[in-house]
Amino acid sequence: MIEFSKGTRPDIPDLKSISGITVKSKTGSVQRSISFTYGYFNEKNHQSSYSGKRLKLTALAIDDQKYSFEYDSQDLPAFTSFSKDYWGYYNGANTSAFRFDGCSPAYTISGGVVMPVEHLDGSNRLASERLCGVGMLNKIVYPTGGYTLYEYEIHRFNDKYYYPDAAAQPSFTSNNTATPTTSNTNGGYSIGGGMRIKTIKNYDLDGTFLHGVSYKYAGGKLLTPTVQLEKHFVEFRYHNPTGLGNDDRFPSVSFYYANTEPSYLYACSLGIPATVGYDSVEKDEMDGSGNILRKTVYEFHNYSYISTDGNTNAINSRMQNAFFFNSYYDTSKGYLNGKLKKETRYSDTGSTMYVADYTYSSTKLGSALFAKCIPTHLPGFKLAAERYDLAFYRKFFTWSYPASKSETYYNGSGSVSNSSTTTYSYNSDNYQVSEQTVDDGVNSIRTCFWYPTDGKSSGTSYLTSKHNLTEVTGVDNYKNSVFVGGSKYDYTTDNGIPVVNNCYSILPNSSKTNVLEMSVVSYDGYGNIREYQKKNGTPVTVIWSYNHQMPILEVVGKTYSAVKNASSTVAALEGAADVSLNTLKSVHASLSSQLSDAYVTAIAYNQWHQVSCIISPNGYETNYSYSYGRLTQSSDASGAIQKYSYNYKQQ
Repeated sequence: MIEFSKGTRPDIPDLKSISGITVKSKTGSVQRSISFTYGYFNEKNHQSSYSGKRLKLTALAIDDQKYSFEYDSQDLPAFTSFSKDYWGYYNGANTSAFRFDGCSPAYTISGGVVMPVEHLDGSNRLASERLCGVGMLNKIVYPTGGYTLYEYEIHRFNDKYYYPDAAAQPSFTSNNTATPTTSNTNGGYSIGGGMRIKTIKNYDLDGTFLHGVSYKYAGGKLLTPTVQLEKHFVEFRYHNPTGLGNDDRFPSVSFYYANTEPSYLYACSLGIPATVGYDSVEKDEMDGSGNILRKTVYEFHNYSYISTDGNTNAINSRMQNAFFFNSYYDTSKGYLNGKLKKETRYSDTGSTMYVADYTYSSTKLGSALFAKCIPTHLPGFKLAAERYDLAFYRKFFTWSYPASKSETYYNGSGSVSNSSTTTYSYNSDNYQVSEQTVDDGVNSIRTCFWYPTDGKSSGTSYLTSKHNLTEVTGVDNYKNSVFVGGSKYDYTTDNGIPVVNNCYSILPNSSKTNVLEMSVVSYDGYGNIREYQKKNGTPVTVIWSYNHQMPILEVVGKTYSAVKNASSTVAALEGAADVSLNTLKSVHASLSSQLSDAYVTAIAYNQWHQVSCIISPNGYETNYSYSYGRLTQSSDASGAIQKYSYNYKQQ
């Protein structure tokens, strides 16, 4: 039984916070107690109509093990604040109106003609490095007394436009781009798009630095433009009011509209749009003295939204655009954005130890038409009630997948110790890896994977009928083009669920002989193997309990019917929600006595479904104890005890 306790919330008086969770046994005894402690962020210049507080979790206690959390303590903006940058983060700017933050395009009607408004306002939507991280988690204290510190910094990037800090308060003009017109005269980076992790450092309870990780970024690019008016060509359907010719028209027309509308970004990216990407990220792992133990540099595919010819408005450029359309025909390979291109690891002395290069292939999976609610009618056309106000544009979506991985290992002197190249081929039905070949220059090891649609195993129609196309049904292995063995599975159904029927090994002979390694005799109706036969024909029975989720008995040498007939308790155990250790000991002793030529193993669990005791066929017990998921002690029948200590700080 789980009980929840509630507490008051000064930030929202009509709602409650969860102050605690108590887990109890069926008899009512407390098995675990979890408590939550809260604090509140304060808002700056909030209105008197609400509290000006924001809830935050400051501590979590699981029984006597306490975790605490600390955050950036600067005041949050008021809930109704308009002080947001282009990306929705607080910037502290004195902006008195909510303008073009997820806006829709604006249009006016003049003389019955719909005309676009091709300018936006001059609000300060630049990012603030000081305020962007307000409210972010920066410290976790663990039950041991040790703690972790998190340090962040704002994203930095280069772009067609220069985005200085909001505190610089540059002048803005209303124009048909509405992006900062301040020129980048000092060659500095633009900032914005949220925060990135800078360092993660771990300390002992006395404040001694233990180890940590720092990150360095290079080649930042803005992947999503901010507020701009952009020209796009779309297909527009409307009814001809003149009655001349065909009534339904599909002309190619263009519209200007603000591209920060969230639905536009979502549709154009077919996913959550990225903001800033990097050419490379360096990860430095440090010891307690701050010395670098290992440095790893990750290089990524990273392409800006700006086309190679610099023209962001031309349709031929925009349709090839790296971020918005991710086109299959995109010559700039923008559909690879964020994919790892190269990984290089260095030793503590700076010597290269490992290099991996990655290549990718791409397939156009299809295209989709997206509705766009831009102008309600065609700009420049008279309004008419019969016209439809629906526009579409086509989006190609592309699947990019690993084609190869080349790895090189170096010894301490900088010489190559070994190298290999792994190449991948893919199944056209499910886009899973069908072949993987590892070539080190001496041997070529090829692994072929079979899937339900390949028809290499019997019963795979049960899988395809349930739309399971990705399960591996067999494997063939080759060395230097010579078959060296493999495996395969046949399938059947249990209570409508596709399940494995037989398991085979495949001998490396000319006929690829299948050798039966295991045959499943029956399942329990819940997808669990209840009885199977080994390669030599020996039956094995497995009894499942805890609502058919955990195995509690394994009987080698007897069928399920024989085990069930030997003890009337077995049937009751199969449907039980839990099983006591004493009950399990009694059943183990009874089966071992009545089935003297069988080998019976019993497994007991604690209330958290962790293995607490294993009773071997000879009756010897091995017991296990835990503390919050961690093994603390194991003891066997000989009296040998192993203990594990984690040195928690005393609260």
